[in-house]
Amino acid sequence: SYVLLTLRDPQLGLDPANNRLGVTALLSIASPLLRPPGVEGLVSVSSALRYDAPARAVRLVQPRADRIEMQGLSGRDAERLQQIGAVVAQELLRDQALHTFDAKDLTVGSKVYEIGDITVQQDGVKVQLK
Repeated sequence: SYVLLTLRDPQLGLDPANNRLGVTALLSIASPLLRPPGVEGLVSVSSALRYDAPARAVRLVQPRADRIEMQGLSGRDAERLQQIGAVVAQELLRDQALHTFDAKDLTVGSKVYEIGDITVQQDGVKVQLK
């Protein structure tokens, strides 16, 4: 048996007040274990960001499932799904690299830059170069 998760139509969200960015997407779950064998819904996850200098990677920090809604689920089942989603988001997404830079990406002419603070703003993500 298997479970197939599919995410579609992702939308980026910026939360400058909490210095987090998020993604909301349509979610499909298909499995012969489910009745009916397919369920549709919506998922929103968010995270803060940090730069890992030795790996030259922007990593997710404190990721969380902010919202999980599935058609046909309500009450206790919906609460359980939200709790499971929170654990899964923490375990699977924590410290995941969102982007990894090559050395050439951080080099302009003979100057090699380092990434400093990463700040989520109303209209984008500001990355400090040192």
